[in-house]
Amino acid sequence: MSHAKAWSCVLFAIVMVAHADGTSVPEEGRVTAPVNLQVLPKTLSGASIRKLMKSYSRELGVSCSHCHVEDPQTQTMDYALDDKPNKQTARLMIAMLNDINDKHLAQLGRDPRYSVPVTCGSCHLGQSTPPEYEARE
Repeated sequence: MSHAKAWSCVLFAIVMVAHADGTSVPEEGRVTAPVNLQVLPKTLSGASIRKLMKSYSRELGVSCSHCHVEDPQTQTMDYALDDKPNKQTARLMIAMLNDINDKHLAQLGRDPRYSVPVTCGSCHLGQSTPPEYEARE
């Protein structure tokens, strides 16, 4: 996926409108809050979601379609759908990172060795599956 197409995937996320049945479709010219946020704070702006998703994409070396469903006819993403198992895995991993950073590292105080938050890239190193650890000899 090209950089422009990946960015358009992220931009499309903020022009979704939730329907009563839980599905979402784009509505021309209308920008709404992201829908179906289960782990990320519901107060995040569309711009914050775009920035965060772009960092996840970069840190995991994946495109939007890794977690989100793409309509093959329109080639647009329906970000609200939960049809891909990778999306649930991502939610669990985000919750894990939040726990590590907010609960565990926070207990270490202001020690500069632990002041850098853990991110997806800390383990994944730009790959969708973290590389296997190889101990130094």
